[in-house]
Amino acid sequence: MRMTRAVLLISLSAAAVAATSSTHAQLSTPIDVVVQNGQFQPSKVTVQADSPFVLRVKNLDPNPVEFASSMLNVDRLISPNTSVYIQIGTLRSGRYTFTDVAHSGTDGVLIVQ
Repeated sequence: MRMTRAVLLISLSAAAVAATSSTHAQLSTPIDVVVQNGQFQPSKVTVQADSPFVLRVKNLDPNPVEFASSMLNVDRLISPNTSVYIQIGTLRSGRYTFTDVAHSGTDGVLIVQ
């Protein structure tokens, strides 16, 4: 009986590690968005629905950028010549807008399919 429990616990632990590793693998390849010359490049980003991902926002401009999206519940200040990594959980299909609050006219959209 004790041997069966030990084998069961080891199997469950291995399954948990495998699940964590596959989730980490999905999150380890960031989707890049660059701020340059006051614009997001690309301004449209497409991702798969119901899959978490990481958005890496690089600010190549000489001024700070305030990357914000009320739809994504994100508000991050990005210093010049730096990057931030933003983990996004699973999203339903739709369009999610983001902006640079500090500079009007700098907008983008995340399309989830």
